Amino acid sequence: MLKRRKGSVGKRQMYRRIANEFKVALLTDSTSVQQSLSKVQNKLNSSDCQRDQEHLSVTTDFDLSSSPIEHSSLMCELQENSDLGINSSNNIDFVTTNGLLDDQNTFQTQIIEDNMQSNNDNRDSCSMHSNVDSNNINSKLRLWATQHHITHSAINDLLKILAPHHSELPLCSKTLLATPLRTTTTRNFVNGEYCHLGLVEGLKKQIVKHNCHNLIPTSLALNFNIDGIPLFKSNRMQLWPILCSIFKFENDPFAVGIFAGSSKPTPIEEYLENFVSELKDLLERGFTFNKIHYTVTVRSIVCDAPARAFLKCIKSHSGYSSCDKCTVAGDYYNGRVILKELDCPKRTDESFCNKVDEDHHTGDSPLLKLNIGMVTAFPTDYMHCVCLGVVRKLLNTWISGDLRVRLSNRTVSELSQRLVSLAKCIPVEIKRKPRSLSELSYWKATEFRSFVLYIGPIVLKNKIDIAIYDHFLLLHCAMQILLCADYIKQFGLSFPRTFLYHFVKHCKRIYTLQFYIYNIHSLLHITDDAERFGDLNSISSFPYENYLGKLKALVRSANKPLQQIQRRLHEMFTIPSSLKKDIQCHMEHQLGPILNINFEKQYKKIQINDFTLSIKSHCSADSYFITKNGLVVEICNFLYNPNSNITILGKEYKCYQSFYSYPIDSKLLNIFEISDKSELMSTYSINDILGKCTLLISGSSQIALPLLHTL
Repeated sequence: MLKRRKGSVGKRQMYRRIANEFKVALLTDSTSVQQSLSKVQNKLNSSDCQRDQEHLSVTTDFDLSSSPIEHSSLMCELQENSDLGINSSNNIDFVTTNGLLDDQNTFQTQIIEDNMQSNNDNRDSCSMHSNVDSNNINSKLRLWATQHHITHSAINDLLKILAPHHSELPLCSKTLLATPLRTTTTRNFVNGEYCHLGLVEGLKKQIVKHNCHNLIPTSLALNFNIDGIPLFKSNRMQLWPILCSIFKFENDPFAVGIFAGSSKPTPIEEYLENFVSELKDLLERGFTFNKIHYTVTVRSIVCDAPARAFLKCIKSHSGYSSCDKCTVAGDYYNGRVILKELDCPKRTDESFCNKVDEDHHTGDSPLLKLNIGMVTAFPTDYMHCVCLGVVRKLLNTWISGDLRVRLSNRTVSELSQRLVSLAKCIPVEIKRKPRSLSELSYWKATEFRSFVLYIGPIVLKNKIDIAIYDHFLLLHCAMQILLCADYIKQFGLSFPRTFLYHFVKHCKRIYTLQFYIYNIHSLLHITDDAERFGDLNSISSFPYENYLGKLKALVRSANKPLQQIQRRLHEMFTIPSSLKKDIQCHMEHQLGPILNINFEKQYKKIQINDFTLSIKSHCSADSYFITKNGLVVEICNFLYNPNSNITILGKEYKCYQSFYSYPIDSKLLNIFEISDKSELMSTYSINDILGKCTLLISGSSQIALPLLHTL
């Protein structure tokens, strides 16, 4: 009875097997060996023979000095680790076609012909072999596995396939990914468990991972976010992570602590105990890392309204004294609590700590121990308040609200057609394309943001009552200014504050009193947050919500979710990160057009910081930008010249008209109705670009709107 061969063996045993296979193959097929030998000798004797590959010859205990040997990453190690003899009298060029061993355990080799060599003049000689740098392939596999959330069982199966060809690879996925054997100890709660990963540890990892010691100031302003996310559809399990990010440092947030349970963490004192204790010590003493001392401040704690009420131990957003910015008293109207007063005294950090308004509080927040602003440090998050709150409320009211403002089915259908038709005009930076209003219940926050900033004014024009349209433009213009730092510098905050005040004030006349819900009232306060923190993007929940989705994707089963997340986060930390270049060129071509200027290469697409520009023929939606002189340009080509500069060839639009004039002229926001494109091309440099534009087509009109984050 034959002994069963082990599937996974050590290096020494593998080398012995290889030597035996050589002997069997050469003894049973001596004729083919002689034929191959003849070809090799002819090639060696040729004066035109190219020797760009590594040369290797192996002998056994009988003469194999001129036999063709298959080359692989393992064969390179045979010289030092096997008992086979080495004969360097003849050098042989070859390439493997089917790997080291095929399914029949025979060697398959192919002699490289001279014409194959000529076709690969531009390749490095090592590219013809299986000699892949072990660190290179290991890091690539780690990156691939973590980016695509490959399971450990799938990685193990892949490693078994690759191991015969790359002996430097481990046979276990945990070794490849550096999966930790132990995880942080968890604390059991009544309704779940909590693990504290550490704030200082997270800050140190951010510094190490991004390798930016000289770019990070020694005083770190931290933004925090606490919110819940459901894990599975089949049960009530949810995550409540405590997330942190460093202000003015472009990176993903990181988890300080994570709770997993069947409901929100209770009691809150135990949930925040480790976090408050560590942060308090950090605020007082700072920390030292790599001989550099860092001080820490709390810039903001960004949450939605229910999470703010939970953390601050105050009345929820449906309560009578629910506003955490002013002392407005709610009224019960038509089955809901409304906040109809517009000018009420503001709450202060001092009045909160002293509990001046007792009806506002439900208990003592553990965060009071940190001595941070319990009012000023908790900004209103525009993602939940404006996008998911006000804009969604408006659309739902127009579709299924009171008959006085409800749109007809025909109008709704026409609006949906307009939305869908604009999908081809949406640039790559806007991840979700417009959808029909019939799918409104499935819209995400980014879709509501795109609607209020860019798409809404175009699709609604001449389709809804002029009073309702102008009322919507108040919100649109206010958010345009509050989400752009340049516009805040240009206009100040008096414009958006006035726009939002009148928007809230006129809600009573257009939509009746029942429209004065918490989110509508909160519009009166978001300008104060912009005054304290700058543009609202810096205190938005969008990056934290994105990271919550990533954390959720790390959990592969309901068994021990916290331990799974810890291991996956550690695996992700082992992946090195590289700093992005300011400008990157992609997709070289030779199609023109070109002008009489000096250049070396042409490209179809370039990436500048956080936005992408393309030529018109490649992607029309990404082919427009606005210059610092206020001109809209259609891109025709990118030329790369020897001085490492990029010249943009484009055609300007000549005619610019205002798209709307109320509440301000749209030209002041760089929003134009454009026409009359020039037939002549002009040249532009990267420094001429003010920002990227999106060109939306409505009937015969073309409306150019700048993407706010690119200005």
